[in-house]
Amino acid sequence: MAHTRCPHCQTAYKIPDTRLGANIRCKQCQQVFQAEEVASQPRSTAGEGQRRRRRQAPASVRAQAHRRKTNPLVPIMLVVVGIGMFYGLYVAFQGSQKTPQKDPEVEAQLPEAGSENSSSSKVDPLHHPAMRSLRYARMAIQAYNFTSLEERLAAADFYQREGEPSGHPWRTLSRQEQQEYAHALAQRLAEDPAWRELAEQEPTFASLDLEQGDRLEFTVRSSALPQRIWKVNFLGQDGEFRLAGMTAEEDLPEVVEVEEETTPEEKGIQEKFVELTGEDGSKGRVLRGKIEKVDLLEETNPSQAREMKQLVNEVLDSESLAAERQLVDLRPHSIPVVLNRLVDLPLTDDPARVMQLANLDSLLQKISGRNSMFPRPGMTSLQDAQEIRNLRQTALESWFGWWDQWDQRWNEWIEEAGLPKPDPRRRRPRG
Repeated sequence: MAHTRCPHCQTAYKIPDTRLGANIRCKQCQQVFQAEEVASQPRSTAGEGQRRRRRQAPASVRAQAHRRKTNPLVPIMLVVVGIGMFYGLYVAFQGSQKTPQKDPEVEAQLPEAGSENSSSSKVDPLHHPAMRSLRYARMAIQAYNFTSLEERLAAADFYQREGEPSGHPWRTLSRQEQQEYAHALAQRLAEDPAWRELAEQEPTFASLDLEQGDRLEFTVRSSALPQRIWKVNFLGQDGEFRLAGMTAEEDLPEVVEVEEETTPEEKGIQEKFVELTGEDGSKGRVLRGKIEKVDLLEETNPSQAREMKQLVNEVLDSESLAAERQLVDLRPHSIPVVLNRLVDLPLTDDPARVMQLANLDSLLQKISGRNSMFPRPGMTSLQDAQEIRNLRQTALESWFGWWDQWDQRWNEWIEEAGLPKPDPRRRRPRG
């Protein structure tokens, strides 16, 4: 066998001696050359070169392996992490340089160091946490929600003050016995006339009379019943203030009556006031009015009036909560619309009609923030049908008397009833 080499690509071949001098086509570069014997040892044969090339991985595979070794996302991730760490350090540094701003409400409740009884002297008693507990208890009494009221009572304190009715100390009672007593206590207080009177009247004045350890005593008054004084006791338990007792007193100071001349208009208004006694014994002074159509407010256009009438119909037909919320947002413009709907539904003994009037009465309470003594069907303890009818009629007339006095002084009523200030972002009638 002789050795030859392609002069073009230098590929070595091993050929028979008989083919020396013949023309051969190179398998590598496809060029034709004349085979001449070479003296040197060939670097590789064509077959060995092909085997070596077959052992090498394809270029795409080698490139993919290279990409796996050097992921292009790694540098990006490192840059993002670096930026995040730098921003965190910057925010921490800026926060350490700033003086924290104090919340005005929290600052108002913080006591001054070294002052005696400073924990309560700097706080408006009406906004004391104990009064918030009283507000929740009043809501529970109004709704006869015994479970919610039970959570606001210091049952153990009531139990001890009543002389331990079961004859055993509170701590020796089982868990079930304690729960049964607390539930019975909540039911008893919710039906007590004195407690219901306190629940029906919104407190407008409060003063802290006693602060001894965990015990507090407040004097509470309401502008609706100026002669009534409630002494409400609280007991601090688990970071909350629970009701521990209440006594109602009459405040009848000696006042020298001075006769004042009243105008005929004022005299007519005074004659319209009546004392209204609720089914639970609570009393209230209401101004009776005539059930007749009232004028819409000047800012209410016909389109807005039609929309509010539709919302009132939705409340009557399906008791829609969404419609109620929209009417509340549209106060005071929605009040005349609801009052005019009352005129369209005169009071009768029909249960369906009474339920419609009860729903409108409840809607007016939510819109105005004013309480009503309208006896709802199935929820009254009165037995005399005529007495129930008279009470319902007076409650409906009181809505028109109330609106006649406050329609032009709505901003004053907001302060009187403690309603939230109007939000300019909410919907308003377009003039």
